[in-house]
Amino acid sequence: MFAVLFIFAAIAFGVFIAIVVVVSVGSRIEDSRWTLSGPPPGPIRALARRIVGFHTRDIKWHTGRVDWPEPQPPSAEPKWPTSAPM
Repeated sequence: MFAVLFIFAAIAFGVFIAIVVVVSVGSRIEDSRWTLSGPPPGPIRALARRIVGFHTRDIKWHTGRVDWPEPQPPSAEPKWPTSAPM
């Protein structure tokens, strides 16, 4: 009887750890790529949104009474520092 309870607890703990890992990885990817305002772009992110119950449309990344500039995509050319002749 004790072995059955131990196996059940181990399975439940393993499922819990798997859920935590999926949500953690999915939320880190979403945050780094700024993809929360649209549909989930991948299966891990879709599963993470389903687990936590996150549903949204057209998020505006502005805080009340604060005028934040729109994020600009990185330019194709790097900005190198200009060198002065010595």
